[in-house]
Amino acid sequence: MTLIAMLVLADPVAISVGSQIKFVKTPSGWTQPGKFMDGKELSWLKLGSKETPRKYKVEWSEGPPMENTQFVTSEVVTEDEVFVSGGKFKAIKTTRLSPKSATYLKIAADYAKKKGAKAKNIVIQDIVSGDFNRDGQTDVLISIGTGSTSETLTKGDFSAAFLRTQIGKTVKTIDLEWETNFGQM
Repeated sequence: MTLIAMLVLADPVAISVGSQIKFVKTPSGWTQPGKFMDGKELSWLKLGSKETPRKYKVEWSEGPPMENTQFVTSEVVTEDEVFVSGGKFKAIKTTRLSPKSATYLKIAADYAKKKGAKAKNIVIQDIVSGDFNRDGQTDVLISIGTGSTSETLTKGDFSAAFLRTQIGKTVKTIDLEWETNFGQM
């Protein structure tokens, strides 16, 4: 999974993987998206893109197979694109960090181990820092995997994205996406 999109944002901050909205930062804190977002129009922008932000409407459904909150666009959005957005657009300075950083490689390995993955060949696919939840602290958005391509995924491979954020004096890891057991039926 490659973090192609990073962004900018003001209330609410929303993070999606592909068009599926995974987390929303509201005045009361981070939460799962839901029916309260249905019909909202949010601005989305890809990191490093020279495009202007685009507004997409959010849709919520009960399923089947499960509850789903996503933004709707006629453009092709792949499942490995991560987007961050907000109701009003205001640029946040982001910095691309080194995927070879020993500190972040250890954080990635520890994260994968806690999720139950065997720490084989963990690769940071993308890593970006910025004040994504607009609290004055630097957050880090990390995308990791086993280094396999979509054609070579096998049982035991995984793909994940998570946000490291500081809340008070505590650093918290927020899951955005976790996929594993590729090749199993």
